[in-house]
Amino acid sequence: MKEVQPLIITIGRQFGSGGRGVAKILAEHYGIPLYDKELINRVSCETGISNDVFKQCDECTNNYPNGSLLGGWSLSTLFSTTNREMLSGDSLFAMQSETIKRIASEGPCVIVGRIADYVLRQHQPLVSVFITSDDDDRIRRVAEYEQIAPAQAKQLIKKADKLRASYYNFYSEKEWGSAPSYHLCINTSKVGIEGAAKLIMQYIEQCGYTQQ
Repeated sequence: MKEVQPLIITIGRQFGSGGRGVAKILAEHYGIPLYDKELINRVSCETGISNDVFKQCDECTNNYPNGSLLGGWSLSTLFSTTNREMLSGDSLFAMQSETIKRIASEGPCVIVGRIADYVLRQHQPLVSVFITSDDDDRIRRVAEYEQIAPAQAKQLIKKADKLRASYYNFYSEKEWGSAPSYHLCINTSKVGIEGAAKLIMQYIEQCGYTQQ
């Protein structure tokens, strides 16, 4: 008999759409871990590479000459161990992917971003969700959270979305934000953050998935 794997919920999101809020509600409802920025710390601990490096390259493509990530980073900043090998965006992505797979093997959880839906595409059961929102709501949410002017928030959103799309499309065989790439796509402007979480819960129930 095939061993039943833990249910993993992955959340892709537009910047300012409330995706992390949805993920937090799901994690609290099911009593399972939530990995967002926490994932970077986990990868850093497992590889011995400073989390500043992973933060610098978080959800963006390899735009460094010759694949080198050293650039302005000193070796002492790059590594917290004695390892001194050159790193590329591809190798950092591979390290992050291995950590995501280990996390998925440990038990049910919610993972935000980091192309987790693609990395875990062979994992079953998996529920992949993309959270979107109307531009006005996103601008308002980002402006309030960052305490910046709406015009600045609009530019920040444009930049963040471009980086996330570029990263996702570069490393996966799918298109960021495109409905066929996910099991569910939900607009929080239509149903709210709590409503989005409830829709995902209903989907999980309809699919017959249970927490292990």
